[in-house]
Amino acid sequence: MRTLAEAFFWIVLCLFCWQWEKYLSISGFSPDFILITVLAAASFSSKTRGSSWAFLLGLYSDVRGSGPLGANALIFTACAWLVQSVSQRFDFFDKFTQAVAVFLFSWVAYLMGWVLTALFAHGSVFSIKYLCLIPFFNAIAAPFVFFLVLGLKSFFRFYEKN
Repeated sequence: MRTLAEAFFWIVLCLFCWQWEKYLSISGFSPDFILITVLAAASFSSKTRGSSWAFLLGLYSDVRGSGPLGANALIFTACAWLVQSVSQRFDFFDKFTQAVAVFLFSWVAYLMGWVLTALFAHGSVFSIKYLCLIPFFNAIAAPFVFFLVLGLKSFFRFYEKN
């Protein structure tokens, strides 16, 4: 039951991201809520669960996007693994740490995507606007998304005990 409820949350999140990008973007730019949620889930969950959701949300992002299929799945899984590697050393309950981590991992994800696109899609679109604006949007949205993921994690734990 917990996995079904969690899957329902991810589906609702994907629909929210799609609608946000469609109607509420600022000059065509919007926070990458899927990446932020992957980082939040990876920092607060087990390695297997965080990596598996990162991979599935990466596949969803690949299907929605125009890059090579599997690139975002690889990028999100790598970012989840990196977050889980450093989660023992950093306090991800602090909002400043969340914002800085999301800012840095947004850069890492964008640069990894650029390299994968340049290698496998024979075309590299390196956008300075994207590299400068989206990490700031992600850092601003990070505490809100981390709060939601942490609240839902505690809800699922409460739900399982009863």
